[in-house]
Amino acid sequence: MYWRNEISAKFGDDKSKTIKLFSYIFTLKNLLRTGWVKYWGVREEQAESVADHSFSVVVLALFLQKQLAPELDQNKVLKMAILHELGEAIIGDMPVRDNVEDKHEREKQAMEEILSSFDFAPEFLSLWEEFEKEETPEAKFVKSIDRLEFVLQRYGYFKNGIGDMLAFKDGKERVLEKIKNEKVKEIAKEVLDEIETL
Repeated sequence: MYWRNEISAKFGDDKSKTIKLFSYIFTLKNLLRTGWVKYWGVREEQAESVADHSFSVVVLALFLQKQLAPELDQNKVLKMAILHELGEAIIGDMPVRDNVEDKHEREKQAMEEILSSFDFAPEFLSLWEEFEKEETPEAKFVKSIDRLEFVLQRYGYFKNGIGDMLAFKDGKERVLEKIKNEKVKEIAKEVLDEIETL
């Protein structure tokens, strides 16, 4: 946002950091998840924002970690869920179907820029990298929740007559094979099965 560049000249250090951080949050509130519009027939005025999606992932992670995976480090799970789309405040939303080759590198650079003024930047960047690699149980869980949220959003649109109904019924196996946590996959499968019956 254009006003982000004016912040440091007007405010002291802590206030400047806070307002600059909020400028990224503000961007996410107004950044559409464009895949719904490009590929699923959802009108722009009905499409969720990246912030909508991120909030949903955080709430799902909070509840489902307690319910399905209490052995995981909840602190790490929640931090990953909160951070996972933050870089899109700079690079914009890039749907998986767009197959952007350098997406990870661009998002990493964006995360480094957003975190650069905070002393704890290495911890948060490391957690984001862990999420992206999807190798640890916590990362697999949060990635699975991220994909489950997509399934649930799809279901919500379908139930409310929003978007292309035929497109919503497509690609079930492709979605499920990407969900690495088996308990989360079971929920996603049940939801996708119901979509097929509607």
